[in-house]
Amino acid sequence: MMDAAYEVARNAEQMRFEAIPPEALVATKRFILDTLGTTLAGSTAPGVPPVIDLFSQWGGKQEATVLVYGAKIPAPQAALVNSLMAHARDFDDTHDGAVVHAHSVVLPAALACAEALGNVSGKKLITAVALGVDLTCRLGLAVSRGSDFSLHPPGFVRTSACGIFAAALACGKLMELDADGLRHAMGIAYSQAGGNRQVVADLSLAKRMQPALAAMAGTLSAFLARRGITGAKEVFEGRYGFFNLYWQGGYSREVLLQNLGKRFEGVNLSFKPYPCCRYTHGSIEATLHLASAHGLSPASISEVSVHVPTLKFFDLVSRPFAIQEDPQVDAQFSIPYTAAAALLGGRVFLEDFEEAAIRDPKRMEFTKKIRVIQDLKPESRDSLGPVVVEIRTLDGKTYRQEVTKFKGSPDHPLTLEECAEKLRGCARFSARPLSGEKISRLISVVENLEDTAAASEVIGSLMVG
Repeated sequence: MMDAAYEVARNAEQMRFEAIPPEALVATKRFILDTLGTTLAGSTAPGVPPVIDLFSQWGGKQEATVLVYGAKIPAPQAALVNSLMAHARDFDDTHDGAVVHAHSVVLPAALACAEALGNVSGKKLITAVALGVDLTCRLGLAVSRGSDFSLHPPGFVRTSACGIFAAALACGKLMELDADGLRHAMGIAYSQAGGNRQVVADLSLAKRMQPALAAMAGTLSAFLARRGITGAKEVFEGRYGFFNLYWQGGYSREVLLQNLGKRFEGVNLSFKPYPCCRYTHGSIEATLHLASAHGLSPASISEVSVHVPTLKFFDLVSRPFAIQEDPQVDAQFSIPYTAAAALLGGRVFLEDFEEAAIRDPKRMEFTKKIRVIQDLKPESRDSLGPVVVEIRTLDGKTYRQEVTKFKGSPDHPLTLEECAEKLRGCARFSARPLSGEKISRLISVVENLEDTAAASEVIGSLMVG
């Protein structure tokens, strides 16, 4: 039996834009637009300006644009800094079952590669991004649905560990590599695959760097394969392949390959309505509902209990809130903080994760009223729910709300207006804010991307001036 990498590569070589299902085309364009919005917001996030300054100082061949800022640097480095911006606010798409952020790795790599190559059409960009995103999600799902997954708590962050192969595949597709070349690109990427959960546990700024490092490495891998460098052949299923070495052999080959080329897993991605860890979203949604439905004011609340599933990752977001080295990351990964922000402000958006807001003594004190208990059975292997919030008031009343499907998921999607509102909100936090006219132009370019002769128009629509 041939390694799954052969089938992935052969499918990618043969894939044409016309074969992409209509629902996958719509989803790809919608998430491209969403990712460009999170890139605008991420351009001012902590840790981003120093990295951009570093690469600008290093210089190099001016072949791909640093989005928002406008400088041109080598394509792999551009993929890194643009991916960093896309992911920095933790506002980018997720696949709840695969546990990956897909477009923030694949899109920056594909855009940088397309600009470096030149003469890349919108159709080619869509095809490459759709293939890369599909692979990221399939790899994440294949791992999570492995028979022994519960026995091997994942120490790798799948966004990075899986996304690197997807970035290499997308760039290789843009380069029109044949199946062997695409397989070699993924094999070279495997030599660089990584991404650990320790940076998440420690709530460091390096957490937001890991997808960016994968985007850069995936881009580099495709360029190396194009020059004839060979990579591992048995990329995924070899004796020391990805699934065996990284996941102790726990994976589902059927999930990885079933209906490959016919069904695109990107249609099952979730939009993020709140700029923080997806595992905090159920409690935010339930809290906002209770406060609105019952007219609860912060002053009337004595205690909030949040019940979450006994899933390993909930450990990271359930701790009492404390500010450590990086306040923004601390807040993004805290149910007590995000629930407090929801109750105190009536919404949760980017301004809630600015350092001044996080350090507000009133917020800090209110987080002490919020207790998180991990005691619920997960609804399914691919679900982040249920989450139950109970709010007790000073007059002795208790209000309860359960959430199973989080807002933004395929079963509970954002409306078109909510997506547009998110984009406009992200643009307000850009290092170079876009005018309303520019935002409308960006939306138009992406909505009609398949009719665009040059994918570089996407980059131009993000630039001021």
